Amino acid sequence: MDPKCPLCNASPKSSLHLFVYCHVARFLWASNEWSCRPDAMQCDCPGQFINFLLSPQVFFHGSSDREGFLLFGALVLEQLWFARNQAIHKEINFSPNKELQVVLKKFSEHHVVLFDVPLVLPRHFYSWIRPEQEAVKINCDAAVGLDHSFIAIVARDCRGYLILSMSKRVESILPIQAEAEAINLATCVTVNRGFEYVVVESNAKACIDALKAPFDEVPWRISSIIADTLWWAFCGQQFVFRWSPRESNK
Repeated sequence: MDPKCPLCNASPKSSLHLFVYCHVARFLWASNEWSCRPDAMQCDCPGQFINFLLSPQVFFHGSSDREGFLLFGALVLEQLWFARNQAIHKEINFSPNKELQVVLKKFSEHHVVLFDVPLVLPRHFYSWIRPEQEAVKINCDAAVGLDHSFIAIVARDCRGYLILSMSKRVESILPIQAEAEAINLATCVTVNRGFEYVVVESNAKACIDALKAPFDEVPWRISSIIADTLWWAFCGQQFVFRWSPRESNK
């Protein structure tokens, strides 16, 4: 039996290596929104790693935030063990981006069930609303793939007439980064077009909140994108950033 790790094919295999120190594990852990990584700590035995999961040295905003981290950790461990079995028994190579997408998708599904979000949401009817007189409204969105994403923007005037539309490929598979890139593209394009009063709408509430938050509270994965967006907005005349439900983009 091969004594090397089946995922990286380099280091001697052990449970601690597989779940913490393998470069594959590090890739998945680095994607958590709490910036809390077990490989940054010195774990000498699995027991220390378990203690880290149950009591990580990081500030949480509440019990649901702590439980969210524990949920993310459990899903990472499950996916690493599944990938390990696939590599050993079926000789299927590990794809970091694909496995990360699986973890993020499962996290979203479990989060809905565990944290008091109703399974069947009441249906609301939304429609696109025209901007104020002399204003241009630009809606932006992102579609995330396995190894890249596409972002798109659509600009309309106060009569609802189409002014411009644009799409672009971005090299990110994280939804929050892709959505932030879409808002950045909308801001940059409208400044270069010389529009004086611009309303930028996005269904990514985390990104809209980040644009209005103190910089030290902005999620680190989008901090540089948010800073660049605010710089472009400063170069323009008047910008308003608003959250809108996805349904209102139609």
